[in-house]
Amino acid sequence: GLGDVYKRQVYHHCELTYSVTAPADTWGSLRDTYCRINRALAAGLAELGAPVACAGDTALGARAPRPAARACFRDPLPGEVTARGRKLVGSAQWRDGGALLQHGSLLLVDEQSVADELRIDAPRASPSASGETGAIALADLLLEPPAPVDLVAALVGGFERELGRPLRRGRLSPSEAAAAAGLEARYADPEWTWRR
Repeated sequence: GLGDVYKRQVYHHCELTYSVTAPADTWGSLRDTYCRINRALAAGLAELGAPVACAGDTALGARAPRPAARACFRDPLPGEVTARGRKLVGSAQWRDGGALLQHGSLLLVDEQSVADELRIDAPRASPSASGETGAIALADLLLEPPAPVDLVAALVGGFERELGRPLRRGRLSPSEAAAAAGLEARYADPEWTWRR
């Protein structure tokens, strides 16, 4: 039923999204790469004064749980960016054809607040060590939210420190821009959104 649809839903509102693409063998295994990208995110957020960490055991060989009917931000998994025992950044990685894509969301405002606004019963997590449940947002960790330009600069700095090299701003080639425009039109079409 409709209730089952909301069990795995992520409320995309008041967040900063990121994506990282690279050759799949750049930083090792999927788990190693996932943890390295998350360490870069955590380093940037720590620069802003957020008390963040990467959750749990990230030892080689540790297996991620199989996908289940759980919300993306419900429980932190090994290697994910957390604060106060609660999940701050939700990420997923895909590998295909020798390339990887990791995409994720940094919550700026707690997802339960958004769910309450939408009058949706959002799934709750198990209590953390502090007794709190669910995700945590950057607004819960800092006295004043950073300006978007400062947040992006801090995250870029975290990646530069973790990767040991400066990042360069790139531009899409004409063929990439044309492909992106076609995809944008496709995904902006309500027929695609409501196809199921």
